[in-house]
Amino acid sequence: MENQYRVVWEIDITAQNPEQAAKEAVRIQRDPHSEALAFYVEGNGWTDSTFVDLMDNVMNGEVV
Repeated sequence: MENQYRVVWEIDITAQNPEQAAKEAVRIQRDPHSEALAFYVEGNGWTDSTFVDLMDNVMNGEVV
């Protein structure tokens, strides 16, 4: 059985406006060399939050 999760990625960006900040965030996410691999994953009605860092997976050669 699958569960519902909310996955949150946070980043601080300096930009001229919200749209430019969002575009920069997408650029960072899509960069194949980006280290933007840490997320907060919320489950159980969003009351449980787990920090997941996938950097070790990448360092071990796993494709994420």
